Amino acid sequence: GKFLGTAKDKTNSDANRDKWIAKDQDGNDVIAPLTGFLFNDTDGWIDNELVFNGIAGAEIPIKPLANNARYGFTLDIEFASKPIGVDDALVLDLWDYNKNCGVKITTEEMIIRSAVGNEARLYYEEDTITSAMFVIDRNEKKAKIYLNGVMCSAFNLSDYESNGVMT
Repeated sequence: GKFLGTAKDKTNSDANRDKWIAKDQDGNDVIAPLTGFLFNDTDGWIDNELVFNGIAGAEIPIKPLANNARYGFTLDIEFASKPIGVDDALVLDLWDYNKNCGVKITTEEMIIRSAVGNEARLYYEEDTITSAMFVIDRNEKKAKIYLNGVMCSAFNLSDYESNGVMT
């Protein structure tokens, strides 16, 4: 599924400020509950951005890797992060902890890892707006990470993985 969300024109005084309402590929509403936000001058909907601080989080109710990205996968995200004193803090978590694979962004690095252990890792600069794209390309049999539009890390998918069993 798709989550086509934007923070444009959202404010901390909106009646539904605790929900991120976006659209899926068919134009249907997808509602991501927001938790742990204070909705003040340090977190929430600020200057056309959703700013996370402390324990704030959003759970987007889609599972793009649930069917093993059988036909491919692209995740495009723009974000900025900074260290918050929590070693395992996550910006994005699409990780299958049982299989130790998936996609995640920590406050320091981006990771895409296959079920057989192939992985690409990429460190990025904190406190900077970063554009990241994770791609599983079934035609090229590759998994890739793009940083600000440039492919910076990749690995080949094995025959097993390229048949739709990435995660």
